[in-house]
Amino acid sequence: MLDSESKEQLRDALIACGFSQVGFTDTLPSRHQSYWRAWTNAGYAGEMLWLSTRRELRTGHLGVPELLDGAQTAIVLAVSYNHPSIVAGPLDGIIAKYAQGLDYHRVIRSLTKQGMKVVEAFIPGSVSRAATDSAPIPERELAVRAGIGWQGRHTNVIVPGFGNYVFLSVILTTALIEPDKPDSQLGNCGACTKCLQVCPTGALVAPNVLDPRRCISYWTIEAKESIPLEIRPLMGNRIFGCDICIDICPWNSLASPDQLAVFKWNPSFGALDLGNLFTNLASDEWFQQTFLGTPVLRTGRSGLRRNVAVAIGNTHDPRLKSVLEAGLSDESSIVCEHVRWALLELMTD
Repeated sequence: MLDSESKEQLRDALIACGFSQVGFTDTLPSRHQSYWRAWTNAGYAGEMLWLSTRRELRTGHLGVPELLDGAQTAIVLAVSYNHPSIVAGPLDGIIAKYAQGLDYHRVIRSLTKQGMKVVEAFIPGSVSRAATDSAPIPERELAVRAGIGWQGRHTNVIVPGFGNYVFLSVILTTALIEPDKPDSQLGNCGACTKCLQVCPTGALVAPNVLDPRRCISYWTIEAKESIPLEIRPLMGNRIFGCDICIDICPWNSLASPDQLAVFKWNPSFGALDLGNLFTNLASDEWFQQTFLGTPVLRTGRSGLRRNVAVAIGNTHDPRLKSVLEAGLSDESSIVCEHVRWALLELMTD
């Protein structure tokens, strides 16, 4: 087992790679297997079928061949994305803070692979695997077990000094490293329930229980079908993702700003003119060029135009009627359906 001094040297070397926080924990099965079974059995995964089909792997021992045979330690890495963003007006569409720059999968994956090389060089003979939201690994639970932070009532990990704005990745290694012990004095949510109260769609059905089928992030990113009629008016001007429940968290007031320029943050993505955006989204080429390298590509041109149509409908501003009408000829029937709904909304107070 790595001695305490060497462990701290390894932690420092990983932080030098660009990580905000580093923690170590075991690779034993999830402590929340019953929760995951109940959650997936309730159908909460929606279209995200991988959460159900790979449930047992996600909640089992991490040292298996499908992940990393013989893994004994999970090194949990946190990276802040607390960057400045433009405040949106009523006629602006909002892209979630994490998606206002280069795709975190690529950026964090590169950092994590760099960290993996550090681990293997530090502990000769060890074998490692880097995972950045790309393997059935319970990153949030591991972060809590490693003492990085705690899981807020909105289900996201809150990291002292960085608040809610953190990406998580994991390095599995065959090296045996003493696990960190979560600090019993670590901050927590106390009696605060602001995140539960502020969610406009009621997606947080109970503390630490999220129903994605009511979540704005799910409908604006993952879902490819029509957005339910009862959800549309509640989306406001959120066009890709949603930060409402994490923005309100008091711990963000103590968060340090992000220092990683490699993300190439574009603050303007936090306030995009809805009319211009909807018009430009008639062109897939424009969509691909404008959002090149960002997570927004995930939803596709038609998915984003669908979302923007809903946001325009929610403005109830009749001046945008002619902009919307041009979308009635969109090649996507899903877009056309949402345009018709939005046109009706513009005519109502």
